Amino acid sequence: MEITESVLEQAQALNASGDVSGAYRVLAEAGDNYSQNALVVIEEINDPESIFARIVQTHWDRVVPGARQTHFMAVGALHQFQYLQLIERERRGLTENGEQRYLLPNSIEIENSYRTALVLSVHVQSDRPLSGNQ
Repeated sequence: MEITESVLEQAQALNASGDVSGAYRVLAEAGDNYSQNALVVIEEINDPESIFARIVQTHWDRVVPGARQTHFMAVGALHQFQYLQLIERERRGLTENGEQRYLLPNSIEIENSYRTALVLSVHVQSDRPLSGNQ
């Protein structure tokens, strides 16, 4: 799946302004399935009826107890920033209209980005060391 430069630029501007949902919405409307799913999770994170919210909440509470309430959106914003950087690195030539095309990241790249964002956000914001050695 590919997106165009104008879509990437819109998403980057929204991310830079702190509008994580808006950035995912732009990408989802361009056909990005991962962004569609991420948007659902973000919009439903506080909905007790949402299965997506319950899965994410349970995972967070098990892996980083107590961090979900204070770090969830920071992790989401950092992960989205990294996701947009991954897209920007994957230029794929021009459209018929002369606009740059970009390949979307694969699931391994997405998982690595999320893991990195989680570690950085939770540990840096809580002033805990990045390793357990200190």
